[in-house]
Amino acid sequence: MRARRLVAAVLTIAVSIGAATLSAHPGAASDVVITVHTGRAEVLFTTLPASLRLKLEALGSTLDGMAAFMSLRVDGRAVPLTFEGVSVPETAADRDAGKIAVRFAAAMPAQASLVSWQTSLILGSYPLVVRGPAVGETLEWLQGPATSAPRAIAPAAPASIWSTLATGIGLGFTHVVPHGLDHMLFVLGLFLLAARARTVAIQVSVFTVAHSITLAVATFGLVSLPAHVVEPLIALSIVYVACENLRATALTRGRLALIFAFGLLHGLGFAGALASLDLRTSSFLATLIGFNIGVEAGQLTVIGGAAIVAAALSLPTPAYRRFVVRPASVAIALVGAVSAIQRL
Repeated sequence: MRARRLVAAVLTIAVSIGAATLSAHPGAASDVVITVHTGRAEVLFTTLPASLRLKLEALGSTLDGMAAFMSLRVDGRAVPLTFEGVSVPETAADRDAGKIAVRFAAAMPAQASLVSWQTSLILGSYPLVVRGPAVGETLEWLQGPATSAPRAIAPAAPASIWSTLATGIGLGFTHVVPHGLDHMLFVLGLFLLAARARTVAIQVSVFTVAHSITLAVATFGLVSLPAHVVEPLIALSIVYVACENLRATALTRGRLALIFAFGLLHGLGFAGALASLDLRTSSFLATLIGFNIGVEAGQLTVIGGAAIVAAALSLPTPAYRRFVVRPASVAIALVGAVSAIQRL
């Protein structure tokens, strides 16, 4: 009995820790875009003004002193950055969120081939986009002060459809694992209703169909909702599914209908991950398909991990609900509620 309570406590604590790292979809509070031209590079640092103000006050710096906390390296050598001002962000989602874009520029040496980036101004996970007229665009998620991998800015052979597909798969997978904690918690909430394979498969299939629909139509620009509307609703969907697990023990048509509706919302969140990418027409469809495959692979990874844990516990159904489903669902609901309040 003590062992079972210990297991339940560990599961609860593990999920609760997620509240500290649950961030708004479609991305982090900050992002960096580096655009390379002939002889010049532009750096766009997009973030929330209140957050940036607190960081600069703590560092005793100002906007034009931000460059001291950034490092742009070209072929292994640091190039100085110059502050150029503040402007509105590139994407509508960032504008709706009230963010600002701080602009910097750097002179690029002739025949430069590789760039890398690092900053100590961002504490959490954030996307770095590197653009070049000859090489297209790459995206990498960085954690805090980590240094990016060197990115090619010299012309290269056009990417094949298979490599583009693989890039989309990688982006979709990492958008769920490890960066999509809210999506992971939602899928875990679906799993916790009943660990039977058929019940899980039906719920996940409905969720997948729904978010695939809105991912496609939103990416093609046919549907658009501001992030400040979508993100709190996604968090509330986590709360609902987790709370329903406390009373429901079987799958109903009503739950499936709500899962479908929630899937439509989550699809809009997934579409946000592609919104900041200026995808070329030739690679757009392959990237979209690959991204969707990656998202599904991420969901299956979460479900597979949960199934392994459930099988290892090998508890009878009453004990499983008492020591796993209920405490884990309460923890997931609390994380979702905190996130919804933050996003509002």
